[in-house]
Amino acid sequence: MSIALVATLTAQKGKRAELEQLFVKMREAVLANEKGCSYYEIFRSRENPDAVVLLEVYDSQADIDAHNGSAHMQALIPQLGALFGAEPQVQFIDHI
Repeated sequence: MSIALVATLTAQKGKRAELEQLFVKMREAVLANEKGCSYYEIFRSRENPDAVVLLEVYDSQADIDAHNGSAHMQALIPQLGALFGAEPQVQFIDHI
């Protein structure tokens, strides 16, 4: 059963484009290197002009754990603190 992750990431004013670019690069790394990720897309919120929404789908919890421990994820994390304007909102949902 697959597991989806929906994350709403709010950038500081004027930094949404920079946040988006980091996740465009992340998407490339994930899809090229993580066989357990079947979907990884980035969306702009219609309600909040500073928010980016990620939708990721993984085959298993082990694949999510591998993603979180990956070199590209570990390289991304230190860059995010200077861009976030609010605490990320993350929800995990199971496929039925």
